[in-house]
Amino acid sequence: MKKLLLFLFLLILIAAGYASYGLLWRKNPGGEKFVLLRPGSSTRHIARQLRQEGVIPSAPAFLLLHYWRPVALKAGEYRFDHPANALEIYNRLIRGDIVIHTVVVPEGYNLWDVAAAFEASGLATRGRWPSSEQSGRGPRASTRDPP
Repeated sequence: MKKLLLFLFLLILIAAGYASYGLLWRKNPGGEKFVLLRPGSSTRHIARQLRQEGVIPSAPAFLLLHYWRPVALKAGEYRFDHPANALEIYNRLIRGDIVIHTVVVPEGYNLWDVAAAFEASGLATRGRWPSSEQSGRGPRASTRDPP
């Protein structure tokens, strides 16, 4: 009976050490990392993605934290540029501390000018922008005022 209790104690001690390593260790992402978390991603997928990007040290410990504090994580593009532990990263995902991109569209731009502005910002490519055939309008239709 003593050996079983000792074994259980050691097992609990090892599990606690692994969880504390996974949650409290400040992982350095190795420079500036941008991670895009897509809407509808499961927590398991998010944890795996953060681990693969080198942002957190342990995906299972991150999942354990989520099961302990089941709060919705917000999708978006996150920037990791300094060492942080899994608790700090989890709180950022709860708050939705995402990167915000600004694109200025001057008055008078038509559909093609807006597409060029988005392409110049790196947020979209012309291949992903709807063409006039897809939208059912000609290129000048976007410059008219709505009725």
